[in-house]
Amino acid sequence: MKEESRQKVALFSSYKKGSEVFRLASFLAKRGWKLLASGGTHTHLSGLGLTVQNVADWVGGTAIFNHLVVTLSREVAAALLAPWTKEADEELAKLGVSRIDLVYCDPYDLRSAVEAVGATCQSVIDATDIGGPTMLREAAKGENRFAICRAEEVDEYIKWVEAGKPDPEAYMQSLNARTEFEVCKYVSLSALFHGKGKFFATFAEFVCALKYGENGPQVPAALYATDTKDPLALHRFKFLTKNPIGFVNWTDVDRVLTTMTTAAATFDVHFNGKEMPNFAIGVKHGNPCGAAFSASPVIACEKMVTGDLRAIFGGVVMTNFHIGIDEAEALIEHGQDKPRRLSGVVAPSFSERSFDFLSSRGCFLMTNPALDSLDRDSLQQEQVVRQVRGGLLTQPSNSFILDFNDPNLKRPSDLTLSEEQWLDLLLADVICRTSNSNTVTIVKGGMLIGNGVGQQDRVGCCELAIKRAFDAGHNVNGAAVRSDSFFPFEDGPKVLCRAGVGVVLATSGSVRDEAVRETFRLGGGAFLTLPDKDARGFCCH
Repeated sequence: MKEESRQKVALFSSYKKGSEVFRLASFLAKRGWKLLASGGTHTHLSGLGLTVQNVADWVGGTAIFNHLVVTLSREVAAALLAPWTKEADEELAKLGVSRIDLVYCDPYDLRSAVEAVGATCQSVIDATDIGGPTMLREAAKGENRFAICRAEEVDEYIKWVEAGKPDPEAYMQSLNARTEFEVCKYVSLSALFHGKGKFFATFAEFVCALKYGENGPQVPAALYATDTKDPLALHRFKFLTKNPIGFVNWTDVDRVLTTMTTAAATFDVHFNGKEMPNFAIGVKHGNPCGAAFSASPVIACEKMVTGDLRAIFGGVVMTNFHIGIDEAEALIEHGQDKPRRLSGVVAPSFSERSFDFLSSRGCFLMTNPALDSLDRDSLQQEQVVRQVRGGLLTQPSNSFILDFNDPNLKRPSDLTLSEEQWLDLLLADVICRTSNSNTVTIVKGGMLIGNGVGQQDRVGCCELAIKRAFDAGHNVNGAAVRSDSFFPFEDGPKVLCRAGVGVVLATSGSVRDEAVRETFRLGGGAFLTLPDKDARGFCCH
């Protein structure tokens, strides 16, 4: 990094004019730097007692088009891009300017303009900064210049200087790379708005390294965060335990979060603002393997782990309630002689005793207070993106919520269900629609008892769901069942009727819908349908 005896120069152009602008400017001024600033920032810093020159005066002119063009000048560009040669010194002298060594700029708030209700092309254009991103990129490109565009980097820069400027080349490269990244995100906002869906862009930032990928040899692996305000984004969950977890653990956390938020939204609609039940949900290798609700958190935990005693082993559990020692012991010890092995537990919070108890049994623990207040607005709003070879597939997130008052819900005229069966049907819908298709799900007594997941034929889903329920010792008589799409033949319905299930919800759309409906009528099972185009629950192909 080149050090010179000449006076250093810093250029400020800040939209927000937060405290960090004055903090950095005063820090540099005390070290003998010359300060330049564009119009409003010049007024702001001068008003705080600093000696600052207006950059328009510095380049020998005035702001143009009512401050539309200020820093877009060949003098500013030359001062930021000039190489460190004698010839460049002579060129700068002819222009009457010196090198600029540091730029601090936070551009106009384009994101708010793009996301504003009723945003127009003109309103977005008016909020689009050209000069700010340009001089940031000029500084990032210019050798031995600093480009700072985020408030948090001000204190980082100050600490670096006070520490004696260790490893300057690496620090400058990291800082300028961050600037290029932020400018890239900024420009993409305009492109996406004006492109009206013709373009797709996502930018992600490193959060943490993973232990490994799906398999041991798949290293390195990492979690990246996209620029989102979602309070339930995975990078906003706090890790309480130290050891890194693997790729499958993270995907299970994501899947159980999807199931949990779907449960919260569905039951919120049903209860219409009344107090929500306590949910405990377990996921193993991308599919729900335990789920229950209850007024009692402890009972919810006990029912969840006994739905499928085998599948829950090694699973990731999430709750929408605080985990105390009683809940922790239920998760690990209820229903079996030896302690149960869980990979991880995610909750709004943990008591000190439950933390010690669960972490001593090898569980990773994560918290997010937002889990304590889930409702119908907690569903993911952002586009779902899947990488495929050579590109991306995108689709809106699934916003369907089962509502028994839906006028399209077709039911037997003589239907009589208990309140428990209606609630069981809600949970069956939640589990089924957040499991890999094809799926048939069985719920009884407020708990998942059989999940026939990911089969290529629907009768296989029915047989697997019944088998898992029987293997765990459950009685399926009167149970509620959800199929994530229609029954193409009568074979699946016959399997369910022979087992004695009470009510089945599926979609309609098969050429054999009436034959399937008659099979359920003769078999004694109540059969409800919604149109496949509205209520199909395919997930995670």
